[in-house]
Amino acid sequence: MKRNNTKGVIHKISTIIGILLCVVLIPILVINLTIVIKSYVYPDRVPDFFGLKLFIVETDSMQPTFCGGDLVVTRSVDPAQLVVGDIISYKVDSAVVTHRIEEIIDDGNKLSFVTRGDANKANDGDPFAADQVESIYIFRIGKIGNLAMFIRTPVGMLIFVGIPVFGFIIYDSIFRNIVRIKNNKNEQEAQAEIERLKAELKKRDEAEADEDEEKAPPESM
Repeated sequence: MKRNNTKGVIHKISTIIGILLCVVLIPILVINLTIVIKSYVYPDRVPDFFGLKLFIVETDSMQPTFCGGDLVVTRSVDPAQLVVGDIISYKVDSAVVTHRIEEIIDDGNKLSFVTRGDANKANDGDPFAADQVESIYIFRIGKIGNLAMFIRTPVGMLIFVGIPVFGFIIYDSIFRNIVRIKNNKNEQEAQAEIERLKAELKKRDEAEADEDEEKAPPESM
């Protein structure tokens, strides 16, 4: 009985751990795969995930708002709606910078912006055009950016995709075999019980027949 209880507890714990891993890892994997695929399909665009653009912070220039290793979540925005103090992501060559707007320049024909990191003492340099603006900052997820970057590496894919999938296949195969063996055992026990009951009924019928034969009066000559 204790052995069965121990197996039940282990099974419940492994199930809970599996569910927690799925809840945490599956969204990260889906987001990463979506972004990677879109970056290959549209190499000239910053990939998005259902309208949201995610960026991994590489420096501490925006401390304490967010730090290196954080994942910042942004959304597309009309540059004309931006105001001083907004945190925006904008392209500089092949890189993306996420800093706070310090100044907006409107010469009547076009908008340009000057930004600065919260931890920096100087602005980021020359103003940049509105068409370089990618999105506006919404919120951050602390330090998960490092994990997202690691998952994109071959080792990360192996650890977070290959091993869990392989482990699930092995676990599922073993679990199915255990269930099959248990079902077969139950069927054999049930069949044995049926045969035992049949034998008892047959024995009882034979005993009753013998008893009736003994009680029957002798035939007269």
